[in-house]
Amino acid sequence: MACHRRILEDLGPFDERLGAGSRYLSAEDNDYCFRALDAGYRIRYLPEAVVHHQAWRPKGQHWRLQWTYGVGQGAYFAKHIHLRDRYALHRLRDEVQRSARRSREKRRTDPVGAKDDAAYTVGLLYGSARFTLRERLAGRSA
Repeated sequence: MACHRRILEDLGPFDERLGAGSRYLSAEDNDYCFRALDAGYRIRYLPEAVVHHQAWRPKGQHWRLQWTYGVGQGAYFAKHIHLRDRYALHRLRDEVQRSARRSREKRRTDPVGAKDDAAYTVGLLYGSARFTLRERLAGRSA
């Protein structure tokens, strides 16, 4: 992800509750891009821009990574649901259903992948519930 400095100045900082090392572990980029779209900016996909990520976790530990992605994504959805974005509620529902279905479909043929998808699904539910309880009910603004 890259953007012009003026976008950073216009949108302000990333939400520090989201992202690696934070309370909700991931999805800071999703939240920022949503905020950019909401402010009228366009996002362009450039297939010629390639980034290689070095996979450093053992394959048996991917479920933990999927859990963190789910927690952050669930919190991201809950944040925007709290901001009265009804589309975020539908996206959360659809993402939970899609991930749970993938996990069920993989049970026999790819048990490790099934575990990864199940961890993501539970993370989505946990992250959205935790955000709602901790942030919204504590009276914090989204």
